[in-house]
Amino acid sequence: MSIRGSEFSYYVQYNSNAKIIEQALESLSSVNRVTVSSGRKFQDFSEKSGALWMITFHSVNYKTDYGWMRDPGGSSSGGNLSPLEVRSHLIGWNANYKVEYVSGAGKMDTQAQWKPQTIGDDGVRSGQVTVLQKISSEQYYAESFLTAFDHSSNDDFGWSVSLDNLFLAVGAPSKKVNGNPEQQALTCNGPPTNGTFTIQFRGYTSQTIKYNSTVQDILNAILGPYGNTSNIHPLPAIKVEAIEGWEEKEDFFCKNMAIRC
Repeated sequence: MSIRGSEFSYYVQYNSNAKIIEQALESLSSVNRVTVSSGRKFQDFSEKSGALWMITFHSVNYKTDYGWMRDPGGSSSGGNLSPLEVRSHLIGWNANYKVEYVSGAGKMDTQAQWKPQTIGDDGVRSGQVTVLQKISSEQYYAESFLTAFDHSSNDDFGWSVSLDNLFLAVGAPSKKVNGNPEQQALTCNGPPTNGTFTIQFRGYTSQTIKYNSTVQDILNAILGPYGNTSNIHPLPAIKVEAIEGWEEKEDFFCKNMAIRC
């Protein structure tokens, strides 16, 4: 199974229970939490029979240039989701599957037809920071309200704050940012004849990297499984490339070469 252009999950058995299907869906980079109802047996007027599963997406992500980011407006209750994609290896006479979904995208949808038609961003969960002045031990006065000048829905502006003297830093982890991803260069001088090293970043440590690792070896050591990060990357998107004339297929890292992450 796949949704929102994510990788496909591992295959599940035709008679899997709800918990197994939930685990398969939550293994996707695009899904954080779902609920799957018990498979209800059915047989329709055309004599087709099988099981019907109801899937509710409580928390999902959307893909950006910086990896998969949380999308509060994309859940089953808060926004439109694309239909689930399925790769079938079902065995049996005329065995097949069908995905039914409600997107709210059309005027004939049972919910959308009762809602006003609007254009633009509704600003839901864009976020705001309230600056308070303490008047007494139990009373505060709201001095001002801070919003982002380029705010849009689900930015989560104000998710985190840090105050230092006259400066206030405000976090908006779900904001779509235009610009170039951060790049850092790592150089190995020598060349050494043996040995290993690790890389640390924001409290995360990579796996052990050999002195003669290739670009792909270094990337594999940095990356960790999504949802259970034990390696260095803070997000599931990171690129490692050779610089300064490194021939990736012939040379190795600690041969007076460098990489850029």
